[in-house]
Amino acid sequence: MLKSTSPTISPSEPHDKLLTEKEAAPLIGLSVRTLQQRRYLALPPKFIRLPRTRSIRYRLSDLQAYVEQGVVDFD
Repeated sequence: MLKSTSPTISPSEPHDKLLTEKEAAPLIGLSVRTLQQRRYLALPPKFIRLPRTRSIRYRLSDLQAYVEQGVVDFD
C-alpha cells in the first residue's frame, strides 16, 4: 500500500494561520511555481502581500475555500 506524503490540514490548526508559498503549495496539490504564476495572472487562491515587504502569505481558510470551489457534487 502507498503512503501519502502530502501534508494534511489538521482540524486543530487555526483557519487564519498564514502559510508561505512553500507550505501552501503541497496542501492544495500545486507546485510553488504554479502558485507564483497564478498570482501573476491574478487567479485564485487569494494571497496576502505583507506590508513593506515582498513576502507572500496564504491564509489557511482561503486555501480551503479554493479547494472547496473545485468540489463536484453528483447529487
